[in-house]
Amino acid sequence: MRAKTLDDQSKLAAVGEVLAGLGTLSSVARRHGISIGYLSILASRARRAVESKSVLSNNSASRDAERTMVEKLSERVQMLEKKFNRLFK
Repeated sequence: MRAKTLDDQSKLAAVGEVLAGLGTLSSVARRHGISIGYLSILASRARRAVESKSVLSNNSASRDAERTMVEKLSERVQMLEKKFNRLFK
């Protein structure tokens, strides 16, 4: 029995359908001629790839927000130091 090889377009279409919720794993796998287990693995990899990218973008956004808060706090401290220096000189 010869193993059937799928082109990348078929795999991409099947994973896209699963992620979009256009059917169950078994119905999408049957439609595209992929085993359910293999389609499940591909869909899980795709989900993890998307999640890791969103986590990275959230981390950089939170780091930028923290940096901005630290800069503002530093400015406020410097202003207070100037006021104290004026008062006690």
